[in-house]
Amino acid sequence: MKKTIAKKKVFILLIIFILLIFTSCAEKREIIMVAASLKDVINSEYSEFGSKHIFINYGGSLSLARRININEKKIGGVIFASQNSIDILTFEGVIDADSLRTFASNSLVIVTSSNTKYSLNDIHNTNKRLLIADPEIAPAGVYSFQAIEKIFSENFIEKNIILSGDVTYVSNILKNNKDLFGIVYNTEAIKNDLKIIYKIPLEYHDKIEYKMGVLKNNDNHIINDFLDTLESDTIKNKLSELGFLIN
Repeated sequence: MKKTIAKKKVFILLIIFILLIFTSCAEKREIIMVAASLKDVINSEYSEFGSKHIFINYGGSLSLARRININEKKIGGVIFASQNSIDILTFEGVIDADSLRTFASNSLVIVTSSNTKYSLNDIHNTNKRLLIADPEIAPAGVYSFQAIEKIFSENFIEKNIILSGDVTYVSNILKNNKDLFGIVYNTEAIKNDLKIIYKIPLEYHDKIEYKMGVLKNNDNHIINDFLDTLESDTIKNKLSELGFLIN
């Protein structure tokens, strides 16, 4: 009888132990939040990396940062397109500051999908709208607004500027509407074969730096390994070909 009870106790403890291991594995952080403008290059590297233990979630950096701030469960790493996005996580004590590093940089351009040749003066004198990303959700919108305040008059901004979505959304709208101008990252212009009207000087806006790092509670070494692969010369060459600025 005592042996039977002892066996039952051992069996129960074994089941509990297995459940604890399973729960621990199931709760391992496996998501990397990434700026939408990096989708092509990150997807390419992600496919080559070939791990089923991490997943990529794309979106506007500011929007993603706020989501992490509300609920960071399952998220282990980030690659964001603005210092403001990183600052949100730093302020809340979520990001491991020692892990932060600059991945790449970008620039802004004014573009159109029309084959008509335009100059910056043409835009000043037109009634056509100029579309930029929404500063509330996307860093591209913040940078774009900083730039237009230096390029256009208050009257032009009030009458002609439209705010909508993130930079990928803006690019998609511009591709299908020849009657709009827009401001996007140089990389988006190249990817979507948009015609560049004006290259916005870098000093017209804050630095567009993509920074990557891991959260303090990250427990998945594969996330660290994946971020490390993004610093290779091969990746830097790919970034340069896509129009990114490499430090």
